Amino acid sequence: NDSYSYREAPKRPSLKGKPLPDLAAVALAREAAPAGKPVLLCLFDIEQRPSRRMARVLAEQYDALKHKGITVLGLQVGVTPAESLGEWQAANPVPFAVGRVAEKSDQTKWASDVESLPWLILTDANGRVSAEGFALEELETRLDTLRGAEK
Repeated sequence: NDSYSYREAPKRPSLKGKPLPDLAAVALAREAAPAGKPVLLCLFDIEQRPSRRMARVLAEQYDALKHKGITVLGLQVGVTPAESLGEWQAANPVPFAVGRVAEKSDQTKWASDVESLPWLILTDANGRVSAEGFALEELETRLDTLRGAEK
């Protein structure tokens, strides 16, 4: 099993400045990320406490973020059976769409190969990644930067 080897895994290339990869590959409908709105995508793993906490915090802030015109999405990046994710969602309802990586593939590498979880990705209204891998506390600053860039 590769996941326990000690060699440094190559970091995946940054998405910054690029369009958000195809969300259909991770079971998120195209409508989940409406055109013309910034998206805050949280990559997480329900097996990890910091990830579960981030999902909870985003759920708490969902209405405020939605009021600011931001679409919040979640993505379970640890390969997990649909039933397990469904059970977690039933026990921890979140107001945003959650996709999942069904299997590791070239189409899902951008999500499953991040350095640490939870991992936030922010896109601009055109669907281009403006920031990734930042702390939730930095979101307001990132949004201000985004708004400044769109003017």
